[in-house]
Amino acid sequence: MLVLCVEQPSWLRLSRLPFLVCPQGHGLRPAQRPPQPLLAPLLVPPPPPVPPIPPSVQLTTSGSLALSRAGSANALTLTANGNITQTGPITVAGVTAINAGNGAITLNNGGNDFRGAVNLTNTGANNIAIADVNALTLSGVNMTATAAGSLSLISNGAITQTGAINTGTNETNVDAGNGAIALENAGNNFRGITNLYNTGDNNIAVQTAGALALNGLSMTPTGLGGLSLTTNGAITQIGSIF
Repeated sequence: MLVLCVEQPSWLRLSRLPFLVCPQGHGLRPAQRPPQPLLAPLLVPPPPPVPPIPPSVQLTTSGSLALSRAGSANALTLTANGNITQTGPITVAGVTAINAGNGAITLNNGGNDFRGAVNLTNTGANNIAIADVNALTLSGVNMTATAAGSLSLISNGAITQTGAINTGTNETNVDAGNGAIALENAGNNFRGITNLYNTGDNNIAVQTAGALALNGLSMTPTGLGGLSLTTNGAITQIGSIF
């Protein structure tokens, strides 16, 4: 800004000019502005990068395996010769293969999300238990036919299969929540007593290559779900069917 000093009286219309009137004899001079402090640029560090989910995870051990948490964008393979357990949820976008050798498989955390087909294998009198927050698809279950291992499948969506299920001689529990149960592979063999549960207008369909003994079967009484049981042997029951 400039400061204009003129003799009085002035004929200038100073109100229209960006000048100031100062005492006689000072002439024109620029307006003095106080020095401005220099501001350092504000540097904001970028957010830390999000670590990518690995495309596949493969873990092998000669003993037991305990997972605190696991995730994979493609495939998960767990191989052990002892119990396979978890303390946190597992999320897998692709296929999952789990082999506990002579150990139990206990992956029944309610937050699990197996989005691809799951294959479960063990030997001996060891149980298999798996849970899924959504639907569950099995590409195969293989247990020792003459050993007293039990099988538990729990989901909150349809339980289906693309490969055969061969259980041990102990109890099988299948609970699909508000989803259908479609275990109709001709190669299935449910060797122990079997429990089947779901709710809503959802069907239950089970097939086995041998006999089928039902310990319990529960569906929503007011729902429109149908029931189909196919065997190559006797169908018997120990508990109620409703």
